[in-house]
Amino acid sequence: MPKFLWIAAALIALPLAACNVGDAGTGHDTAADSDSPAGEGAAGTPAGAPETSSGDVAAETPVPTAAPVAPAFTRPYPGSRVVSEVRSPTQADGLITFQTDADPGTVVAYYRERAEEAGLTARADITMGDTRQFGADSREGSELSVSITPQDQLSTVTVTWEGVAG
Repeated sequence: MPKFLWIAAALIALPLAACNVGDAGTGHDTAADSDSPAGEGAAGTPAGAPETSSGDVAAETPVPTAAPVAPAFTRPYPGSRVVSEVRSPTQADGLITFQTDADPGTVVAYYRERAEEAGLTARADITMGDTRQFGADSREGSELSVSITPQDQLSTVTVTWEGVAG
């Protein structure tokens, strides 16, 4: 059999094996062959349900978890249109790109203020050609970078951050 057919067969077989289809891919559930009713474990309890020391089924209470809160400087400039956004699950690292009709100096002032509120220190405010860049960091290693490139009547702004505590 040609090599590409082996690869195609493997690509099809792997997802099926990962889904735990059952006996030889027949869809037959081997757990249903036991003496207990389908979907039940020992003593008629739902499969996988925790039991107390007295044998009663313990109720599971889900513990709500709060979503990480991102610092204000990781949000797009007010009134802008987000083009793309990528964030780590903890909100500690990320990148957001948006477009705005605001003056680049106004956008830099906005992010400078938010960075200082978060305890970051401004380290750079540079204009190279039409592009303006602003950077801030902290002693703990958190970093913020803002790059603004004017295009026609809009500016494209890219904000990146790393190692930021929420």
